[in-house]
Amino acid sequence: ADYGDIIPISNTLLADEKANLISYIGKRFNKKAVNTENQKIIALLNTLTPTPVSNYKGIITALNKTLDPAISQNAVIITNQTYFDILDQMEDKQGRPLLTISLQDETKKMLKGRYIIVLSDTLLPMNGTSAPVFVGDMTEFATYFDREGLELAISSEAGFTKNATFIRAIERFDVKKVDGDAMVYLEVAVA
Repeated sequence: ADYGDIIPISNTLLADEKANLISYIGKRFNKKAVNTENQKIIALLNTLTPTPVSNYKGIITALNKTLDPAISQNAVIITNQTYFDILDQMEDKQGRPLLTISLQDETKKMLKGRYIIVLSDTLLPMNGTSAPVFVGDMTEFATYFDREGLELAISSEAGFTKNATFIRAIERFDVKKVDGDAMVYLEVAVA
């Protein structure tokens, strides 16, 4: 499907600006494209049947027993900011953190050697007092089809009657489920 956006910009503003406004708008389009792609992927993940679990140990059980070992080996853990904050503050009885830091990228955290991908609470909201957690191999779960990336076009003719230049961004992509057993949807109780 095609996804796009059009931004009209005053020709007067374009003539007066010195801060590379077009570059800023291009960054805005890129951010919006990533958010649109993530929404489509999350919609596909939400087609899975959620399994309620009482705490983080449900994630470990999913890695050890629910997922096929070949899938579990390449698994990631996807959750929202709220539950990531809870996990990040957990410690064992000796005061050591539950999550480990990736040796390859110190900004990334891991649980049982699997990367944790954190999405915003607005993109992946809480389900009442339960946190949404997806565990598995996204590359096995879904295929992302991309057609020619993000296309930007500028037209001063389209906005002629409004003394404006229109900037248009169009992206063509789709996301399809391949192996529904490659991901597990957990609702982890937090209260």
